[in-house]
Amino acid sequence: IESIESCQSLTGRLDILVNNAARLSGGHGLLETSPDEWDSFMSTNVKGAFLCTQAAVKMFMEQEPIGPDLIRGKVINVTSQHGIVAAPGNIAYGCSKAALNYMTKQVAIDYINMVLL
Repeated sequence: IESIESCQSLTGRLDILVNNAARLSGGHGLLETSPDEWDSFMSTNVKGAFLCTQAAVKMFMEQEPIGPDLIRGKVINVTSQHGIVAAPGNIAYGCSKAALNYMTKQVAIDYINMVLL
């Protein structure tokens, strides 16, 4: 979130957020996954993207639209096929990517009328 604020202070605006951080390795199946392991995947893969998206969209909403499409800002979430089909032997990773897929759709629907992509 500090990077997002730094970008705005240096350039005067934020045009694109790319959520690309992820934890992949170290996962297990349902019965072998501890609550701490689950929380670690969710914190990195979902909560981090949530907090960054929240901060960026707040900033986008304060900016004037620019460009031929009059866009205030764009959010790109890097996710995985494992959020759709399955992540064999790594339930926390698959569920975290499914949550990120859902969040992407939800934010798009909630903010499309405010000229965010």
